[in-house]
Amino acid sequence: MNFRLTKEQLAWQQEVRSFIKENVTPELLAEVKETDDKQAGPLEKVFLQKVIEKGWHGLNWPKEYGGLNKGAVDKLIFMEEMRYHHAPDQEIKFMEYAANAIINKGTEENKKVWLPKFINGEIIPSMSYSEPSAGTDLASLHTRAELDGDEWVINGHKIWNTRGHRATHQWVAARTDPNAPKHKGISVFVVPMNTPGISVVEIKTWDHRVNEVFYEDVRVPKSSLIGDVNSGWNIITSALNTERFTIGIGSHIWRVFDELVNYCNRTTRDGELLVQRPEVRLRLAQLKMEIEIARLLTYRAASMIDAGKDVSAIASMSKVYTTELSTKVVDYGMQIFELYGQLNDYEADPLYKMIAQYYRAVPLRRFGGGTNEVMRNIVAQRGLMLPRK
Repeated sequence: MNFRLTKEQLAWQQEVRSFIKENVTPELLAEVKETDDKQAGPLEKVFLQKVIEKGWHGLNWPKEYGGLNKGAVDKLIFMEEMRYHHAPDQEIKFMEYAANAIINKGTEENKKVWLPKFINGEIIPSMSYSEPSAGTDLASLHTRAELDGDEWVINGHKIWNTRGHRATHQWVAARTDPNAPKHKGISVFVVPMNTPGISVVEIKTWDHRVNEVFYEDVRVPKSSLIGDVNSGWNIITSALNTERFTIGIGSHIWRVFDELVNYCNRTTRDGELLVQRPEVRLRLAQLKMEIEIARLLTYRAASMIDAGKDVSAIASMSKVYTTELSTKVVDYGMQIFELYGQLNDYEADPLYKMIAQYYRAVPLRRFGGGTNEVMRNIVAQRGLMLPRK
């Protein structure tokens, strides 16, 4: 097997790198860090609009829907570069989850109504799945949607909602048949955030903001239903497979690792460069090998998507491996910094703040998009064909 990128893929990689070099400025990165828990700032909005104008948030879409019809490997290259250089990509990521689910599972009417709004950036969605009593077992959700004439009426309570305070629409999973088996009676709706009856309450975590979202007699037209009534579980899993594959792209942590190697090459302890210590060299080498394994897992998943194969097992495997490796990288960074790693605002080196930021962020990635314990079950059942019990 040839693990090298093709000439076309290398040219695409260079195109993305050139765009990032020109547009991901220190001012943009400073604004993103400052406004992450608030509305997007002006520089981030301009950056997102440039990505939209290039059609890069629709890389994998068929051309008839306004996309570029590129493959999943091309998408992986794009996301790797964006994350390695800390470019803002959350809104792009959520657009992809929802839009790809519509392309793959939606009706022709869905595609006609919603895809033009996604492609021009009019819709920035947020995933409204988890509930206080339905997280890991998402199919136990209680939010309900009832048809009243030409409108759906939604009532319920969602939690751990990411970026809902910045979204234009919620991608809502709701129960439409309370008498059906729990996986069979769910539907998915696209709900504008300015619809009467929606309220958003902030939850401040160790690392960033998430939300509770309340739906009280929220009325949306029939066209808000994605796919057929009670077909929501397949739509949800389609979007989650995309999300898990995306979470498995860990180039933001590869960047942290590269910065840590540079730090060890320039930092002296007791008259000796850190990188000259055998135990440091050994641990860095081990982490580098694991990083290469993680990258190969994501490229395998992308290749399988391009081949039209089921990626539920490999996407889950990649998500588990990358998120747990991320923990190892930042934990070793903390060990290298010794007691200084516990200081929030230690100014001796910018890397201290970067490591501290990711140390707080990586736990979320182990349960975002489905807990790693559930991902292991998926690998066992769909990858190894083991029984549920």
